[in-house]
Amino acid sequence: MSFLLDLLFPRLCYGCSQIGSYFCPECTKKLTTGKLNHLTSSKIEAHLSLFNDSTVKQAILDLKYNFVSDLAPSLAKISAYTLKNRFPLIVEYWRQSNFTFIPVPLHHYRQNWRGFNQASLIGQSLAKLLKLPFNPNLVTKTKYTLTQAKTSHKALRLKNQQNTFSLRSPYNSFFPALSREGSGEGFVLPSHIIIFDDVYTTGATSTSLAKIFPKNTSIWILSLV
Repeated sequence: MSFLLDLLFPRLCYGCSQIGSYFCPECTKKLTTGKLNHLTSSKIEAHLSLFNDSTVKQAILDLKYNFVSDLAPSLAKISAYTLKNRFPLIVEYWRQSNFTFIPVPLHHYRQNWRGFNQASLIGQSLAKLLKLPFNPNLVTKTKYTLTQAKTSHKALRLKNQQNTFSLRSPYNSFFPALSREGSGEGFVLPSHIIIFDDVYTTGATSTSLAKIFPKNTSIWILSLV
């Protein structure tokens, strides 16, 4: 079946239209990287926007709105390549500090409609390639909101995402008296977290999610664009 689908709908490189993969090796090397932003928030150490490239942006749109779910491993692969080759010190810091990948969750209405959470699909593959822990069950989105793409004003985006996330049970039932890594008691809440999302615009979503963790949690934000 996979061979037949590849024959009928071949994968074309987003950069050069070569048949075989969504991002060929040569185009992967040429992708324009984003930048590292050190944030002033006491909750967030930094935000790394991995790409500033139109081909990656188009691939994300196709994944989310044209439901091309098999793009997720390809996006994870180019992300891992870029992180290892252009931001190796950051990857080493994440590994040494045992950071855990936390994908931004979708409300269950939207996830049921789409059929998947793109941040979770990409994040799981990326965490595996980087040899970092991955936990898609730590947080949940409890409030259904408009998509940020449909909310134009920054203030409205911030209001749209207020009080929309919470820690899942059993974590939430012990909050704020949760055990930390190495304590040997209760349920373990990671002390070093990478909030992973596909698109970062105003930061309203990630900032809202960061607020649910204890103050001494070390938090990074990683977005594709």
